[in-house]
Amino acid sequence: MVEKYLKVKNYTLLHDLIEEIAKHGTEKYLKVRNYTLLHDLIEEIAKLKWNMVKKYLKVRNYTLLHDLIEETWNMVEKYLKVRNYTLLHDLIEEIAKLKWNMVEKYLKKSLNLSGTWWKISQAVRNYTLLHDLIEEIAKLKWNMVGKISQVNDLIEEIAKLKWEHGEKNISRNGLNLSGTFGKKYLKVGKNYTLLHDLIEEIAKLKVEHGGKISQEIAKHGHGGKISQGKNYTLLHDLIEEIAKLKWNMVEKYLKNQDFAVASLFATGYSVIFVLFSAFIVVFLRPSASGSGIPEVSGFLNGTHLRHIFNIKTLAVKFFSCVAAVGCGLPVGPEGPMIHMGALVGAGLSQFKSETLRLTIPVFERFRTSEDKRNFISAGAAAGVSSAFGAPVGGLLFSMEEVSSFWTTTLSWQIFFCCMIATFTTDLFNSAFDGFSYTGNFGQFKTQKYILFQIEKGIDVNILMFIPTMIIGVIGGILGAVFTIMTLKMTRGRKRLLNAISNEWVQKMVRIFEPALIMIIVTVFSLYLPAAFSCTKKSCIESKIGSPIENCLNDTRNPLHIEHNVRKYTCPDCQDWQVSETTWKTNCTYNEMATLMFGTLEEAVEHLFSRDTHLEFGYGSLLTALVFYFVMICWATGTSVSCGALVPMLLVGALYGRLIGVLMTSMFGVHSEDTGYWAWIDPGSFALIGAASFFGGVTRLTLAVTVIMMELTNDVQILLPVMVAVMVAKWVGDFFTHPVYHALMEMKCIPFLDPEPRVTIEKKRIELELYCAKDIMASPVLTIQRRELVTVLSNLLLNTTHCGFPIVKTTKYGDHCFLGIIGRSSLFVALIHCSMFLVKKGVSVLMNITKLDDPQLVNEALHRYSEQEKYRDTYIDLSKYMNDSGLAVPEKFSVQRTYIIFRTLGLRHLSVIDTSNQVTGIITRKDLMGHNIVEKLSKVLSQPSRLEMMEINDNGVV
Repeated sequence: MVEKYLKVKNYTLLHDLIEEIAKHGTEKYLKVRNYTLLHDLIEEIAKLKWNMVKKYLKVRNYTLLHDLIEETWNMVEKYLKVRNYTLLHDLIEEIAKLKWNMVEKYLKKSLNLSGTWWKISQAVRNYTLLHDLIEEIAKLKWNMVGKISQVNDLIEEIAKLKWEHGEKNISRNGLNLSGTFGKKYLKVGKNYTLLHDLIEEIAKLKVEHGGKISQEIAKHGHGGKISQGKNYTLLHDLIEEIAKLKWNMVEKYLKNQDFAVASLFATGYSVIFVLFSAFIVVFLRPSASGSGIPEVSGFLNGTHLRHIFNIKTLAVKFFSCVAAVGCGLPVGPEGPMIHMGALVGAGLSQFKSETLRLTIPVFERFRTSEDKRNFISAGAAAGVSSAFGAPVGGLLFSMEEVSSFWTTTLSWQIFFCCMIATFTTDLFNSAFDGFSYTGNFGQFKTQKYILFQIEKGIDVNILMFIPTMIIGVIGGILGAVFTIMTLKMTRGRKRLLNAISNEWVQKMVRIFEPALIMIIVTVFSLYLPAAFSCTKKSCIESKIGSPIENCLNDTRNPLHIEHNVRKYTCPDCQDWQVSETTWKTNCTYNEMATLMFGTLEEAVEHLFSRDTHLEFGYGSLLTALVFYFVMICWATGTSVSCGALVPMLLVGALYGRLIGVLMTSMFGVHSEDTGYWAWIDPGSFALIGAASFFGGVTRLTLAVTVIMMELTNDVQILLPVMVAVMVAKWVGDFFTHPVYHALMEMKCIPFLDPEPRVTIEKKRIELELYCAKDIMASPVLTIQRRELVTVLSNLLLNTTHCGFPIVKTTKYGDHCFLGIIGRSSLFVALIHCSMFLVKKGVSVLMNITKLDDPQLVNEALHRYSEQEKYRDTYIDLSKYMNDSGLAVPEKFSVQRTYIIFRTLGLRHLSVIDTSNQVTGIITRKDLMGHNIVEKLSKVLSQPSRLEMMEINDNGVV
């Protein structure tokens, strides 16, 4: 009869039959006290109950399913343990009554139980048991993937789930988690197959029906932890939404085998966004292109750059970065966030805007060069803190890479700034998930503010340092190659643009270059996975030896594959019926699609995953490495606003994982149970590789190490990361400069390193052996303290120098050095001064109005130089010159001249002789490495100076 009812899907009669058997059979056996047959009867009923559960799943009758699971197994577990079969029988009767009462209730409300969450919400206008069941089980599934084989871990995670969501919230939504589903299945019969079937069925319903419930499940999932961890700012929320829409639609078309439609949609969608990203940069604010880190570093080193701290630059930077990163260009948002943080720091310190023509009368005491510089350093550090969730890493990044002037006071000030930035980011993330309110305001969850959380650490072994050093060497070599390729592509792009005479065509080339890159990336992302065959998932093994998931037979493997790998066009899992149990055949996925679909952060998360030794093979990792390496080098130099920090992590993680897979092939697969060899995990080597490439490209040590620890929360692997970063730095320094310093040189931003390093013919030059007069610019244009207006006007019109020494002629005809005046100060003196001197004595009012327009200033200078009345007119520059202008003797060493110039942040340094007469001037460009090499090469050609190369004592000649 049971088989008959199951065949015709008459579950009402089937339920009545089971209840009748239970009632009469139990009473009969209890009367004769035949507990053996009673126990057999109960076991048989339990089997029928489980079969009914599976049937409910097939017809998606979730009300009956919910009743059966939620109510029955709360007490069945207890009664089976104490073998109180009388109460068990009573319990079954009570459950039957409750179940049918609930069914009648739902039927009266005309509720379609096979519908989606939207239909339910429209019918009863609140969460029903169906929604609660789907949501909670789905949360359980995504959180438990990879741990479901371990009973204790599962129970612990369930407890965490209850704690996170709150008992009141759960009860309010109509579901009591006092006995969670996973815990029941694990304790009652350990029926892992049923648990897996239930999870798989719910997942299918989620995918097919979508809606809000799909979003909620994804956000609370293990992959959702990555998405929530990225939501530090509005910028990341927008990027995530753009990327999610694109790949959701692409996978939908691929599921229906519509490759042409998927290609057209993905290409068109991406190209529209990338064209917008490039257009606003090229036409509105070219200074917003790139990451902005070289420009910020150059400014803090003492170089003035136009429009890099402008409010228009901030707006263009934001929207260009959102569009470029969100559409799938192989770049990252972290670099622009550092620039935007510096922009905010510069704006808040000054509280005025030339663009908005606004000056707010607050914080006026901070409107100095020093305070502006400190606020910019703090803003850049806050950008790193917000982007990576790494406050200490942000502080160290600003100290190592961005700032050129640092003090102890500035350290704690920026530390406080990074603390506030991280706190603010986490506070908003606790309240909002994307653009929806979560209701968890003030609850800082680990998975939300750790970008690439590593939940399982490994024990470091001394043998691990051998492959670690190899990874460090590879990181240094590839970091140097990355820098060289980026520079070559930048030079090639510049030569191409210079060859185009038409400015409009130049702009079109700059706009369509990133679009071409986007088309190539999209086409390869869609069709390259087709060249790779589907990979079977491994089977999971629990501590007690029970097969759980994706097993065709009882061949177990202590490893697993992540739940969120991409199927691409691979077939779905199929059921395998063995006796009365349904097993899952080995599911399949596409390795290349897993790496190329979605955002770069998702790919990095896959590569960092632990206990997934065989998730990726040599072919997919090597192909992705070559493809991403070339595309990232090309994309980072385009006109869009973008960075390369996360792409660096991806490239490093790829070759690090390759080394890990090689180690696995050589020495076998080892899990945590194998003890001594558990350190051979490709995920750990991927993390080390990411740190090594990051360090090999930027040559940072402290910042890279701390940022990687704060990104992953994996402190156990700290020492190998430090070794890899250090080796990568040494190897990279042997070949080329750090990438940001090389880009500054390409952009003609004069940057002075903390210490001068000059090499001629592969020999390090000792700069203490050379004098300031060897590198100074000479002769020098000087001006008198009282100078003719005509002379000053001609000087400004005919030269481009930014500073002029001011001298005073003595009665002996010597021109003694008094100070220095800048070009801008001369403009102010000539244009804004209302008093001129006639014949060095009488003052006359010239009625000069304030002229802000450069064209009007230029016209005024021409008037001064051409009109006869100004030829006898003088101006006293005493009030405008810098009396603290420094000067060094001619024989002052180049080494110390360099240190004084950089430490004090000078723009001009006069060189004087023993009579205090100016003989030359040294500017920032004179201290650049290539200029020093050029000038000292001429000095070394003199026979008298060749002997100095042999002197290697304390610099005394």
